[in-house]
Amino acid sequence: MENSVWLRIRQTNNEVELNYKKQSALKMESEEIEFGVTSYDKANAFLSALGFHKWVEVKKVRRYSQYKDCNICLDSVERLGDFVELELLIPEKENIDYEAKLLAYAQELNIDITKRINSHYDTMISELPD
Repeated sequence: MENSVWLRIRQTNNEVELNYKKQSALKMESEEIEFGVTSYDKANAFLSALGFHKWVEVKKVRRYSQYKDCNICLDSVERLGDFVELELLIPEKENIDYEAKLLAYAQELNIDITKRINSHYDTMISELPD
């Protein structure tokens, strides 16, 4: 949903970051602000004190690669399976057709775009039966 906002605590190896995301009009694009914090537990307690609660937990193993100006993430997501995620990191005001460029890269990399999923892992997990 456009303009929806969510907060996330991400723990990777020995690093923890707090992340703010605001959904744009285009479903797979979002404004993000992220920064490191010293403790997962303290960040979680801080958000709880502000009235936020855990909605869903995503557990994944991610491997990274790059193709031209595109980051490639190879994800294995618990309860969902394996995914390829393509991401362009572009300046906020740059006027390009983000989706067309990603689809062109997917075709160049022989990624089957007929199996494309336009959803986030957290949403897909939240929609699974318990």
